[in-house]
Amino acid sequence: MNLNDLLHLDEAYQMPQGPRLPIAPIRGEGSFLYDSEGKAYLDFSSGMGNTCIGHSNSAWSEAIFEQTLNLGCSVFPLYQERTLRLAEELCCRSGMASACFTSSGREATRLMLMLARRYSQSRHGGERTKILSLSPSLPPSFEQVVPISAHMDSVRAAASSEVCAVLVELVPMQGDMDPLPRHFVHELAVYCAEQDWLLLVEEGQTAGGRCGSLFSFLQYGFLPDLLSFSELLSGGLPFGGILSGNRCRLLLEDGTGEVTLGANPVSAAAALAVLELLNEDLLAQAKEKGNYLRQGIEALCLPSQPQIRGTGLMIGLSFGETQNPHTLILRLAELGLLAMEMEQGVLFLPPLTVKNSELDRSLQILQQALGEGV
Repeated sequence: MNLNDLLHLDEAYQMPQGPRLPIAPIRGEGSFLYDSEGKAYLDFSSGMGNTCIGHSNSAWSEAIFEQTLNLGCSVFPLYQERTLRLAEELCCRSGMASACFTSSGREATRLMLMLARRYSQSRHGGERTKILSLSPSLPPSFEQVVPISAHMDSVRAAASSEVCAVLVELVPMQGDMDPLPRHFVHELAVYCAEQDWLLLVEEGQTAGGRCGSLFSFLQYGFLPDLLSFSELLSGGLPFGGILSGNRCRLLLEDGTGEVTLGANPVSAAAALAVLELLNEDLLAQAKEKGNYLRQGIEALCLPSQPQIRGTGLMIGLSFGETQNPHTLILRLAELGLLAMEMEQGVLFLPPLTVKNSELDRSLQILQQALGEGV
């Protein structure tokens, strides 16, 4: 089928789901996607941010295939080797005490908030249900979440007898993308301990090594009480989960009816393959390649120089009012570079396996697109 055929099927049979790029990839390899006509697209959206190891990685694909031949259906609440090995690997590499898996990152975050309230209610009664949030990515549907800013004055002003936890996104993906200051996070951790609040970390886009470590909190020198992660750790298959510290590890003894617990064994096998690929050498390259791309952008001769935000291989370009992000995304795609739209700019999320020659190619395309004054 060509693109026009697919557009017809989409209009006839699928519910509208917002604007899309007029591209229909049929296969992926490494940093590239290919359409039915053989055109290559350098994919710096990494499957909407859901893979960190590139497309169709052979070790990842083989792990999935092998698992499907043996057991493809979730067997919770029975014991499943891949899931338990995955829990062990994540705890050993993060320093956290225990793991619990879900079917998506959104479910994982919902479970984390539920457990924070359960912890507080077991110690202080039922009034402490509010959660202070430094996570711009959190959807409005999450109830009793109070937005605050990254200043201790804001935290103290929002403090009350109804608060049970603080949720942070250490690199705010839907915000300014500037990593939270280390001194603020340390002061916040001390304040949370004094109030007997839990400190929660949302790692939906930062787990998986893009910041230069398996989880972003590892660069801050503290252990959260709970953290959530998403499909990024499974290479894009449906998956999510939480890791807990010692004081939260028994909070699920009575179970919960609010989320689907237990990892699908195929997703668990995929996540184990991803973790094996994310060795220390590859994680270190995230910083190196991120700096390479950042320096390349700074060296471009552009009509207006964007603000470069983010860290490692999470790079956002903010143009303010000088550039229409959607128009730029479309032009980059026409030239063979896929990126994600962010507020007043574009977001690059290359896989950790990206080559310097591919980064150079992205810089050439960016120069051409912005040089045209799109």
